[in-house]
Amino acid sequence: MAGRDAGAAGGVVDIDLDALAWNYRRLAREAPGAACGAAVKADAYGLGIAQLAPVLAREGADPFHVATLDEGAELRAVLRDAGYPDRAIYVLNGPGPDAAADFLAHELTPVLNSLADVTWWREAARTRETRLPAVIHLDTGMSRLGLPDDEQQRLAREPERLAGLDLRAWMSHLACADMPEHSENSVHLARFRTAVGRLPAAPRSLANSAGIFLGQAYHFDAVRPGIALYGGNP
Repeated sequence: MAGRDAGAAGGVVDIDLDALAWNYRRLAREAPGAACGAAVKADAYGLGIAQLAPVLAREGADPFHVATLDEGAELRAVLRDAGYPDRAIYVLNGPGPDAAADFLAHELTPVLNSLADVTWWREAARTRETRLPAVIHLDTGMSRLGLPDDEQQRLAREPERLAGLDLRAWMSHLACADMPEHSENSVHLARFRTAVGRLPAAPRSLANSAGIFLGQAYHFDAVRPGIALYGGNP
């Protein structure tokens, strides 16, 4: 409750940073062959990014995932002040057409969710005569963010669209991972494998918190826990 009168609050939450560190280590151990990042969007799920992100960085979290450019800028400042200036930060909602300067100023990597995003970011790279880092999200059925199947197929046919991009990862998201027996999990997995199999090689990331516990087939090159870091049962 720093900066506020706890007595006037409707509730007080005690955050156990040692438990946070233990949770991260537990999740990382579950996927030993994959890098383990951390989702800290929405102020670390409302628990305080300034306090939690340095603990996760100390434990080895990389990359970090946020939702918006503003969250990414705040997180970059927090990590720099804590002595972790080199950790990657991926912005899940992607860039707007005029956001390149801010992304570069704060050393943020956009997650591109459409061919329009790819075009904007490629143009930013062309204008600056350099390659720019990017992650590309492939929608495998959650229908929230990411290139739909027709855009994935077009990108596979026209890989020159990626010119100027330093592709850091292909990613997707599981819709039903918290129900291990749900048939959609294997459907998402198959669609993701098919998609990345026809696209240029890059690291792959599919598993969220619950997805980590679906087994090695879902881990690929990187996992990205979120709610489980903060005590939510995935």
